[in-house]
Amino acid sequence: MRKLHFLWTLLASALFVVGCSKSDSGTDNPTPDPVPGAKPEITLTEVEATYNTFTFKATTTVAGTLGYAVAPEGSKTPTFDEMFAANSVELTNEATLTVENLNDNTNYTLYAVLRAAADNSLSAPKNLKFTTPDDGKVNPVVIDNATYDTITFTINIQGSYVFQCIDAAYLQYNNLTPEDYISAMGIGIPSSGVQTVEWIDGGKFGVYDMHVREDSEYYVIAAIADGQTVIGDIFYATTHTPKRPTSTAGLVTELLDITSTSVNIKTTPDSSVVDYFVLVRDKEWSDGIVADYGESMLATLVTYPSAGSWQLTQANEAVWSGLNPSTEYICHIVVNDNNGAQALSLIPFTTLEASGAAPTVEATLSAADENGYCTLDLNIYSAEAKTVNYAFNTKADVDNVRNSFELSDSQIAVQYGAQLSAEQVEAIRTTGLTLKLEDLYPGVEYQAVISVKNAENTETVTVVTTTTPAKPVPARVESSLFDSLLGEWEVSYPLIQFNSVEVNIYNAKVTIAKGTDENNGDYYRSHNRLVIQGWPFNVEADGTHNAIPYLSPEDLKSNSSYWSKNPQLAERDCGPKIFFEIGAGDVVTIPSSRGEYFFNWSEDGTFYFYGADLQNEFTAPATFPVTVSADGNTITIGACHSGQEFGYGVYRPSVFRDNSGLSMWSLATGDIVLKRVN
Repeated sequence: MRKLHFLWTLLASALFVVGCSKSDSGTDNPTPDPVPGAKPEITLTEVEATYNTFTFKATTTVAGTLGYAVAPEGSKTPTFDEMFAANSVELTNEATLTVENLNDNTNYTLYAVLRAAADNSLSAPKNLKFTTPDDGKVNPVVIDNATYDTITFTINIQGSYVFQCIDAAYLQYNNLTPEDYISAMGIGIPSSGVQTVEWIDGGKFGVYDMHVREDSEYYVIAAIADGQTVIGDIFYATTHTPKRPTSTAGLVTELLDITSTSVNIKTTPDSSVVDYFVLVRDKEWSDGIVADYGESMLATLVTYPSAGSWQLTQANEAVWSGLNPSTEYICHIVVNDNNGAQALSLIPFTTLEASGAAPTVEATLSAADENGYCTLDLNIYSAEAKTVNYAFNTKADVDNVRNSFELSDSQIAVQYGAQLSAEQVEAIRTTGLTLKLEDLYPGVEYQAVISVKNAENTETVTVVTTTTPAKPVPARVESSLFDSLLGEWEVSYPLIQFNSVEVNIYNAKVTIAKGTDENNGDYYRSHNRLVIQGWPFNVEADGTHNAIPYLSPEDLKSNSSYWSKNPQLAERDCGPKIFFEIGAGDVVTIPSSRGEYFFNWSEDGTFYFYGADLQNEFTAPATFPVTVSADGNTITIGACHSGQEFGYGVYRPSVFRDNSGLSMWSLATGDIVLKRVN
């Protein structure tokens, strides 16, 4: 009876048993000691075969390592490496060895070879055929009939069990034994009592799909179970489905206009064809499927819904594209006729060599019509584009990557950029594509590195550079606040940290100044702004404020050539800083934006001052209202109650960090109060 407890046999193509035990030879029939330097020779002698074990004696003329494996009848012969991988034992004269976990009433072959210890030479391989006796028990799983698309079987179990009918190739591919497979939760179909099942390809057993393919080995497995949990013996029976009748239906297939990347396929069926499938895959893939699983599996894969095949019923002519140059391909055709028969035909062809012509690329980088000082339009057009990658940053940052890592522009576009989607590439091929690059800083030189590859994988790299315009200067506002708010202040407010801990900042020192340093106050005055230097936001786990030092543009330029060579980036990156904007009638607000960095000189990443609605988990470039007390000694920063533009959210000042992904660092949970320091 085929009954499994712990079956360690690898099924299907190389079914090698790996369990064994060894016993030393007795002294009744001593063999001569091995002769050093002699050619290795081994002999194998059967000692005993039980229904689940086989014991044999191995004798050698040369000391070495014996590798051996057992395979059921019909399996392929194991290689030498597979013999040693299955079982290996040191052998000096002779040894008695036992192979375990076999099936009863089964024909097996023992294969063995010896590798000499002295010089690693190999003996001639030997084999020994044997048959395990029947264990006398009745297998409750009986195969009644098998056709190319249906397996009928009976399960003679009175109580509860789970069962499945599964392709042996599936078990082999996933390196599973029948026991492993049926024991997995959710695999077995729960049932009880004696029943006969007709397992029909394409049908369903309850909610379970049924699949059967021609010319294939199948296992019908049943296991004693409680619900879907296997709790007892596992039984199985095997069967081999016959080949489907070969269709004699007529289908004329012509491969026309083979190029380096495509083929034009013309098909003309006769009246007996119900439908047919067309699939082009590389020859290596096709040959591998046939070698491992046979042509029936190849036909199954061609007709599988996810294969990408064309399923047709009428005459058709279309181009199969996306191929690689100078590559062997197979055009697979599976025909189903009106008699239920099927035929598989394989038409080989080779694509032409690559032409070597690179794609033509048109690209521009320019200020957008709206908010051009912080938004650029990247326009790309290439009629031959197949894949497109682009990297975008300040020219200073692109140069830094280019020089520090000695990367080519192609490597920069692929490794540091983004790959555009198929829809975007289609737009590039047809009308051209415009990418909006937002949240930029005015007066900074930016660069885009674009890699375009055609169907032959030939690449053109284009680099475009431009400088964002200066930020428009608003109408000048006259107010005494531009002078009266200057000086030292203390900031207090409640906040929640990135670790969701609610804390408070008390009396943290800040400076309200005309600019980010002593030299640029006129610029900020022209934009009706004051700068709050050293804004507090960072609190330790114990609740103490950990002040981040304020670094001015001059500080940055004196510390790094990156900023000294790019003073506009030093202006962008200095901080921590936020801004007061003073409008007509002494209306004061605080803007937030991802284009104007909170600060960007820390190894922790880039920090942004932005609006966040904690309850709704919204973020937006909110503008926060500011109230200055009548005596001018208290400033209160409130929440932004937005309109439809920001989802009617209630936004508070927050700090976000971008370090391989944007995340909130801290968020005010109440009004922020500044008190003047006398």
